[in-house]
Formats: sequence, C-alpha cells, structure tokens
Amino acid sequence: WRQLLIWTPERRCNRCSAIDWCAGFSHRSRGHHCRSQQRKSGRNSNCREKLGILTAIIRFILGRRVALAATLLERYQELARAYFRVGGLPPKIAGWALGQSSVAAITLRRTVFVSPGVALEPGLLLHELRHVEQFFESKTFPIRYLWESLRRGYESNPYEVDARRFSLEQLARTQETTTDKGGPKWSNTHRHRS
Repeated sequence: WRQLLIWTPERRCNRCSAIDWCAGFSHRSRGHHCRSQQRKSGRNSNCREKLGILTAIIRFILGRRVALAATLLERYQELARAYFRVGGLPPKIAGWALGQSSVAAITLRRTVFVSPGVALEPGLLLHELRHVEQFFESKTFPIRYLWESLRRGYESNPYEVDARRFSLEQLARTQETTTDKGGPKWSNTHRHRS
C-alpha cells in the first residue's frame, strides 16, 4: 500500500499513461486527475454556451456589424466615418413610433442601424451619414430632431431635408467624377443607364 503513495518516474498512471503524482492513489475515493481536467473543459464548454446565448441576445438588440463593400468605400470615402449594423431593435422601435413595423434605417450617434432586407445603397447610406454628422454638430440634435418631426412632420423636418440634399449632392458629385473618367452615365433615378 505504501508503494502506491510513493511517486516514482517509472510508474505511469494506468488510465492516462501520465507520469504523475497520482500513481494509483487518486483512482480511489477522490477521483482521477484526468477527471478534474474533463470537468474544467466541461465548464469551459458551458461558458461557451452561455457566451453564445449572450451573443444572440446582443445580436437581437444591436443587430450584427457589417463591413461595407470595398468598391462602395472607394467611391464614397466619407462612409468610413460611420459604423453600420443590420437588424437589431432600433429600426423596429423607430418604425413602431411612426406606426410601421420598421424603418429602412436609423442613426444613433456614429452607428447606422439598417433593417434586414434593406439594400445598402449609397443614397440611403449617405443620407444616414449626414445624420451622423448632425449628431456631432449639436449635442441637442436628438431632441431637436424629434421636436421638428412633431412640429413639421417627417418629410418637412429640416434635418431630413438637409440629409436628402447631402445625399443627392454626394451622389451627383460621384456621378460627375465617374462620367469624367469615362464610366457609365446614370439617369436621375440611378436605375437605368442613359
């Protein structure tokens, strides 16, 4: 019995072939050292499961972050100043406030939340980028935006008018540079080539 308690390099564990302190004694009432390793890895997988659930909750609330196409960023370099997410609660909440199921996109500070299924078109992204800039121009922008929406309505809200103007100007500027380089000429609707 005493020989089982003495560790010798020649003795190997029968269960794991490790040259270890266990030398047979830990196989009795206290369990094997390999089992403790299994329990630790079991805890890690449980942690991974909890992390997966937490990630799913965060994705439900904030959507998933998306990277814009390199060609889009090359054409409209100013879009790199904002973060873009698809899905999440903000577009749904904004839609509910307007009596709809969702809105195409909404901006909260530097992040633009786009509804799932809405194409990441330059016109929409540039419009929302202007709202990002409006957030940083005035600390009271969210309150002023809501006030103007209540007072004048969404379409006549000066911030929306400004964002539409900005978007159209940026699209026209890029269209001119593309035309100057011998690229395609686009019509005003941006759907058909002229």
